[in-house]
Amino acid sequence: MDHSSELKRSAEDLIALLQKSEATLDHVSRKLEEEFAHRFKDSKVDPMSLAKRLKRLADEVPALKAECQTLLQRKQALIDAAKRQLLSNRTTVQQLCARAGVPVEDDSSTFEGFTDVISQWDCQVARQKSGLLSEQPSYLSRDELNRELAKTMLTRG
Repeated sequence: MDHSSELKRSAEDLIALLQKSEATLDHVSRKLEEEFAHRFKDSKVDPMSLAKRLKRLADEVPALKAECQTLLQRKQALIDAAKRQLLSNRTTVQQLCARAGVPVEDDSSTFEGFTDVISQWDCQVARQKSGLLSEQPSYLSRDELNRELAKTMLTRG
């Protein structure tokens, strides 16, 4: 037997072995799926579908994280622009009132409320950035989550 026919026969044996292995794996996979279907037919919990769902969610998390980061950056840019514009408008109104000799309306409580909200937002962004930099997720406690949900519901209603 020459060397090339021996190589050809070895390659054919390898291909046959790989095909047999693939058939065996397909058979095992079908058996496992049947066993899962039989074992969990009365249960609403299917480990296979849960595992697939978890994998899909884990694959989506990086994209969602990037989208959230983009949204936060855009929101921050919008807040910064609004802050600059409102401060400029307030200063301009005060200057115009002074030139016209009209008494300036006391808006200090409104302005303090505005600066408080902006300060709270800045603190929240700083906390989030520090959490992202340390690569450890920052989770809200149950009480904090309940407070945030209550605030959201109150601002909507």
